[in-house]
Amino acid sequence: RMKDIPRVAMILVAVWLIGTILMYYAEHKVNDYYGTLPVAAWSTLMNWINFGAKEPYTSLGRATSVVMTALGYGGMLWLLAEAASVLIQKKLKKEIPMKENHHVIINWNDKGAGIVEQLTNPELPKRHILIITRSYQGQARSIPVHKGIEQISGEAITEGLLKSANLSHAHSIIILAEDAGNGVTTDAENVLIVLTVKKLSAGSKKPIPIIVEILDPQSADLAQCAGLLDDGQIEIVSTQRLGQNLLAQVAVTPGLTKIYEDLLSFGHDSNEIYSSPIPKSLVGKPIDDVFFALFKLRQKSVQIIPIAISRQSKILLNPCSSKDGNIEEGDELFAICDNRAQLKELDGLLPGTI
Repeated sequence: RMKDIPRVAMILVAVWLIGTILMYYAEHKVNDYYGTLPVAAWSTLMNWINFGAKEPYTSLGRATSVVMTALGYGGMLWLLAEAASVLIQKKLKKEIPMKENHHVIINWNDKGAGIVEQLTNPELPKRHILIITRSYQGQARSIPVHKGIEQISGEAITEGLLKSANLSHAHSIIILAEDAGNGVTTDAENVLIVLTVKKLSAGSKKPIPIIVEILDPQSADLAQCAGLLDDGQIEIVSTQRLGQNLLAQVAVTPGLTKIYEDLLSFGHDSNEIYSSPIPKSLVGKPIDDVFFALFKLRQKSVQIIPIAISRQSKILLNPCSSKDGNIEEGDELFAICDNRAQLKELDGLLPGTI
């Protein structure tokens, strides 16, 4: 550690000064090399650097010289070790970003590699990815290994292991499901992990989205009943339920699969669904007027399609003023657009147009 280097240097200086006083006391009457304190200080330093260069004559002087040499070699090794440690830490910090504003993925399954590929898409801000797995998870060998991705593992997903992920400074937390085999899933264990993650991330200055994958739809219902969605911070995704609902919708409306694939894939030529807080200057405005103003922005080459408003953890899909009233403080807009930056520009584009 950097703060230990001055401490070691001060100890070495103290050894030199104490040795100088002892050598002067023992040698100044019989050895001109130590006749005065300034000369003794110089001779002590030379003898310390090159043992025997200014040889003392008395027993106390020789004993002091031997002790100083031993302490000097030990102190120099300590100093070199601390300096090397600081240099290594600086190099690691350059190679592996600090665990702040990072994505955390807990557990691993066959969806993990695809999730990492999406999160590292050049269209998204570059963020460090930390993956936490059990040491016995067989599929963990499929974890991508390259710069910006780090993996830590343990015999179990414990609170201590999760603490090392600095969850309170994460950008997002994804908890994947694990199939234990024989039709048994770890849904119940994931619920416990969610509670621990929520506890460890409670100190964050801003809400951190927590996404948990639940395999069994009934387990997802139980998790919702347990109050895990009470603050809108946690989103439970049942892949089985999403899959069966998608199949049913595509059966009724063929072609939806390609639309969903485009919306759910980050890419240069694709559009995605993004969310952003609605500007406070629009609070109290009719929802219909706000949505109409958004559509008019297409004349300014701002391609945004509003689809929903999130209000107090509820999604108002295709809202209208007659049913959902006016824009309220805290409302969040969900829209189809090319990137999130377009939504952030609304604060300067919409006010004054309604």
